[in-house]
Amino acid sequence: MKRQLEITVLCCLVTLFVALLFMFSSCGNVSWQTASETVTVERAVLPQCAVPGFDASRFGNKVYVDFSANGVAVSALPAGVTIENGGRDVLLRSRVPGVEYVVSGDAVDASFTIVSDFSPLLTLDSLSLVACGRNTLQVSSKELIYVRSGAAALSDVTGGEKADNQSAVIKLMGRAMLCEGSLEVNAARRSAIFCTDTLFVDGMQLTVGSAPNNALLSNRSIVLSAGSVSVSSAKDVVKCKNGDFLMTGGVLAVTSSHNKADGIQAKNIYITGGCLSVMVSGAASDGMKAKSRLCIAGGNLSVVAKGCALFNDKKSDYSSASCLKSDAVVDISGGCCSFVSEGDGGKGISSDSLVVVSGGLLSVLTKGGDMQHPVDVNAHSSSKGIKSDGALYFLGGDIEVAALGKGERSEGVEAKCNMYIGGTAKLYVYAYDDALNAADLTVAGGHSYFYSVANDAVDSNGSILLSGGTVIAEGACAPEQGVDVDDFSAFSITGGALFSVGGSMGPFPALPLSAESSVPVVAWQCGKVKKGDMLSLSNEDGTLIMAYRMARDMEAASVLVASPQLRKDGEYALAISGALSGAEYAGNGMYKGGKVVDAMQSVLFEPLGLVNCVSKDGEVTVAGSGSAGSLGVPPPPPHASDGSIPPHGAFPPPRIGNGPMPPHGVFPPPPPPMRNIESGYGEGNLPNSD
Repeated sequence: MKRQLEITVLCCLVTLFVALLFMFSSCGNVSWQTASETVTVERAVLPQCAVPGFDASRFGNKVYVDFSANGVAVSALPAGVTIENGGRDVLLRSRVPGVEYVVSGDAVDASFTIVSDFSPLLTLDSLSLVACGRNTLQVSSKELIYVRSGAAALSDVTGGEKADNQSAVIKLMGRAMLCEGSLEVNAARRSAIFCTDTLFVDGMQLTVGSAPNNALLSNRSIVLSAGSVSVSSAKDVVKCKNGDFLMTGGVLAVTSSHNKADGIQAKNIYITGGCLSVMVSGAASDGMKAKSRLCIAGGNLSVVAKGCALFNDKKSDYSSASCLKSDAVVDISGGCCSFVSEGDGGKGISSDSLVVVSGGLLSVLTKGGDMQHPVDVNAHSSSKGIKSDGALYFLGGDIEVAALGKGERSEGVEAKCNMYIGGTAKLYVYAYDDALNAADLTVAGGHSYFYSVANDAVDSNGSILLSGGTVIAEGACAPEQGVDVDDFSAFSITGGALFSVGGSMGPFPALPLSAESSVPVVAWQCGKVKKGDMLSLSNEDGTLIMAYRMARDMEAASVLVASPQLRKDGEYALAISGALSGAEYAGNGMYKGGKVVDAMQSVLFEPLGLVNCVSKDGEVTVAGSGSAGSLGVPPPPPHASDGSIPPHGAFPPPRIGNGPMPPHGVFPPPPPPMRNIESGYGEGNLPNSD
């Protein structure tokens, strides 16, 4: 009686722990202090999982079941255990604790079922079992179910009837743990393994070769802490219907080749350790999909999504394939992650609300282009490296994003709302279209490099604030730029350093004309440059403030440099040279210190104000608020009577009869079509990538 009470109390504690584990996997506010401000972002609190222990010595009563071609042999049963034997279908009922069921043999058209009031231990010992039209193995218990295996293989075949939603080769009714040994499962009716509550995998070598529905299906949560799991199925491979997927260790390999089949799907996904490999190749299939939060804090991850976007007739829009997809938050704070999207319209990381990257090593590669509906011009899907329909924060980590596909909207990182770069983030982005596109951009720290093949390297549809960190941006030829902001009065530089090169909408690039700006800048019409040329800014004694190695040829380049080392009372030189002497390499094509060697073109100038525009001949013009138009650059976009700004690319209203057209420049023209530009760079060969 005492032993029975101890087991009952232990199981109650395990039940309470599991409930608390997932109850407190919620969110909290976490703040990062930068040099200029404090950023507060709602973050997920990662659950600390202690997997329930397994002690085989607790199960002193043994029941042996042996399947063979001649029938089923069952050993003597301890008191409290009864048998219901219907031919090859064996059902055992137990009302006593501490019972181990050892099942062995080889049989076809057979099944085994356990119904127990207490925790059962099921040992599959050299077992090969195939069921026809029913579940092969079924265990039901009010307490934790333990399953271990010694080279067992279980499968089912259809019996001509449609399987219900809870049909599976292995059906575990209650909380269950797969704890030891080697097990192979293949399903022909529906799912391979189905658990009605939380499923723990702690040490088993599990293989699911095929399943027409799910490989692992749980009504609650799935926790992988140790072992090796390789699973494949026709629909969502690993699925938690109403709970979380948590991986703290072990090895998990997930594959699927079917359309609309996600690799891992759950309410929340937490990866804190282990080695995870996911490959999905069907159209509109996501590698990992969370209905709420997708959080990565550790481990080694490789996720490949090969499928293209798929048109949804009901929504009259495309559903894209993503490596990571969350309906709410993607939160990456650690780990070594590689995400590759290969199909047209595919995404590396996609969130409907928020993306936060604060640590770890992160590589995102997209290879696909655009998908456009042949009739509906509003229905399209484009490839993106990292996309957020809300805000996007880079606060730490080493991040590389490459959007290689040729497409009008093939962008590197995109935020429909605010984008923030700060802390210790090291960010490298290469894209065919905009490398960075945001509604509003703030850079307060870190080191960032942006390169666009055919468009702006950095494009903000609202404001840009640079208050810290280093930004290097190389955009395409005119009319594109290194850094582009529609309204110059919303472009502020109060700290940090900026080197931007590209074409421009006029003789000079976008200028920081906000009244908030305080760091001196110089804009230079440097003209023709070639790949490998050094564009440099030196102080009065010839020492480099900064220099940049061009990654391509450009016929008419414009440069914008912002540095706190610029002073109004100094003399400086802008130069194009083929080499530097004694310079220190700062990364991503940027150098500091040292001297210019054999300058091919050089201009001396003295700053006259905060924003200095230097012509090819060295003439300096000071730009201030409202003076941009006199420099030949486009003025800020017009404001409507209510003070709002018309959307970019808005057309003027149609004329009524022969009425006059609105004055030229009242409405900005539509954006030019994307140019077909060949790039000499590609996968494994990116410009200024250190």
